[in-house]
Amino acid sequence: MGELPAALTAKSGLSPEFIKKYRLSCRQADVTHSLLLGKRDKEIAVLLNIELNTVKTHLKSVYRKTGARGRYALMALVGFVRDA
Repeated sequence: MGELPAALTAKSGLSPEFIKKYRLSCRQADVTHSLLLGKRDKEIAVLLNIELNTVKTHLKSVYRKTGARGRYALMALVGFVRDA
């Protein structure tokens, strides 16, 4: 059996298949990608030029849509692999 490709890599970002499967908005995907690269909520807000509460709202939506209970569960679900 072949190994499934990661839904996210540092180089290419979240896969379109992952975004479509969980029906993430563009902004939810942006926030998720930043989170999975190790950014904290405040850093994501600055990076994406949005309010901290907006980041938290997007993350709550992502957790609800994916069934992940938090950051680490989302990382496990995504199967994050750092590019060499």
